[in-house]
Amino acid sequence: MSWLSPEAFGWTALAGLLIVLYLLRPRRERVTVSSLFLWRRRAGDEYASTLWQRLKRRLLLLLQLLALLALVIALARPAWPGSEKALPDLVMVIDGSGRMALPSGDGTGMEAVRQSAVEYLNGRDGAAISVILASPEPRLVALRESDHGVVGEAIRELRAGGRAADMDAALAMAQTVLASGPGGSIAIFSDDAFRAGDGSLMERAGLVVAGRRSPNIGLAAVRQRQGRDGNLQILVLVGSNLEEAVEVEVALLEGDSEVGVWTGEVPVNGSAVIAMDVPVDEVVDEVVVRDTGLPPDGDDRAFLRSGPSRPLDILIVAAVPGAYERALPSGKYLATKAVDPTDYAGTGESDLVIFVGFVPEELPAANMILMMPPPPNPLAPFDPTVPVKEALPAYKDGLMEAVDLGFLQGKPKYALPVPDWATADVFVGQGAGILHGVWEGRRVVVVGFDPEVTGMETAPAFPIFMRNAVKWASPLTAIQATAAIRPGESIEIAPHPRSTRLELLGPSGEMVTEMVRPFRSTLEPLVEVGRYHLRQWAGDTLIHEETFGVSAAFESEPESGALVAQPPPLPLILAERPTGNYEAWPWAAALAILVMTGEWAWFHRVRLASR
Repeated sequence: MSWLSPEAFGWTALAGLLIVLYLLRPRRERVTVSSLFLWRRRAGDEYASTLWQRLKRRLLLLLQLLALLALVIALARPAWPGSEKALPDLVMVIDGSGRMALPSGDGTGMEAVRQSAVEYLNGRDGAAISVILASPEPRLVALRESDHGVVGEAIRELRAGGRAADMDAALAMAQTVLASGPGGSIAIFSDDAFRAGDGSLMERAGLVVAGRRSPNIGLAAVRQRQGRDGNLQILVLVGSNLEEAVEVEVALLEGDSEVGVWTGEVPVNGSAVIAMDVPVDEVVDEVVVRDTGLPPDGDDRAFLRSGPSRPLDILIVAAVPGAYERALPSGKYLATKAVDPTDYAGTGESDLVIFVGFVPEELPAANMILMMPPPPNPLAPFDPTVPVKEALPAYKDGLMEAVDLGFLQGKPKYALPVPDWATADVFVGQGAGILHGVWEGRRVVVVGFDPEVTGMETAPAFPIFMRNAVKWASPLTAIQATAAIRPGESIEIAPHPRSTRLELLGPSGEMVTEMVRPFRSTLEPLVEVGRYHLRQWAGDTLIHEETFGVSAAFESEPESGALVAQPPPLPLILAERPTGNYEAWPWAAALAILVMTGEWAWFHRVRLASR
């Protein structure tokens, strides 16, 4: 037994106060009587039980001391340590990488993994089961669950997809669970392509092979970029896990029409990098690997984002708009108009507004690029501080991709405070020279310095920066994805400021989801590979329809490591583990209340008898 609050025994000093009060109580009065005859018999009885009489005379004091002792014991919180038979830990690591979403046999690799994991639970009663989904960011699905029905249901809900799983992170999470328990083992459920990476993470771990790796050739990565001549170029990485070199064909498609074809060889268990130029005025929305000699699967096709279905409507509000008109990229996807600030009366149907040295009292329902916003303004208190000379890019991608800040060197610049909704792109002293963010559902770019004074308008960096800013701020690209979208990934969205309703249509034209304002910041993960359509509505008017694709990616095998053995058996005998303390203070408190109740009853009995 232990005492959780032993300092409470100091209250026993109150016993001395009770004794003092008892000694100072009023004494019985002496009365002279004519005869003792009436008390002789009673006195004989009292002399026969002197000890009892003494106890009766002091019973109230004894009861009070006993009640005090019980209260002190209750305050000291007596406790006994508790224990129970420990359950061994079984940590199940489920491979949820994109490879497992591809067809394998009669179904997908993930279906085989889930079935194998559920069957593995049979005969393992009396284990505390934890489940970890190995994905690009591993997720703990269940922790020390003893109900196999609950665990089985959780496993059946798991979905594969996204990119290659971070197995080291998943195994590190499993080892953490194992280390915090009494002992157990780790069971990894994957196909026979799994390889152990960090050997130190494989202690007490083993592989349960679920399904077999299928021979595969697929698209590992597809990217678009502008070539040196300004034309579009498609970069393709084709991977193979075959033990022989294979000649394949890669086709660029627009709908069902071929835009370009490449034929070449993919090396043994390796990859081939292909750069394909897109003819002028042609569009590519799909890349396909053909003539592989293998059944087609999900990573044979990659869907590219289509261009906007209508021109981006841009309004420039500037006293001298010529530099901005020249800096904006030309093409059929831009419709530009310029007005003087004194003539500005609202944006109408503009998608993007560029304000130069001017901000209206009422901001438009459009995305914005603010150049030198004067303080105060309704967007934020962009009150510049003292001018400084140094300027450093916060990032070299996004708005500042390929932008050379040499024109800013030695020029006076003002530092803008960075509000909570924004991120700095160029640091100027303790503030920002350029920042961007989403303000009340509108994408906003703010440039704090004067492009004319700093020489930015005439620098080669100006049109590059304007192209980057317009690309990011365009509300016609609600899908915020900088890379290919993989199955099972969450998709960030930033709808048009005027949109009131969104419709997402799947590859077969079915309605996947519908949202109304206020919108969530992400779409639910999409599992099916194919082309999707996102429609933005303002009331009954279709603002824009955006087309994007969800594509599975070929996963190559790890270069090192070896297949691991079966998981070790669970330990049969485990020491009992502590479960905390069983506290007995409620019983002591109940005893104190009972004794005080008895003391109260005895006191009133004696008092009534003395009347």
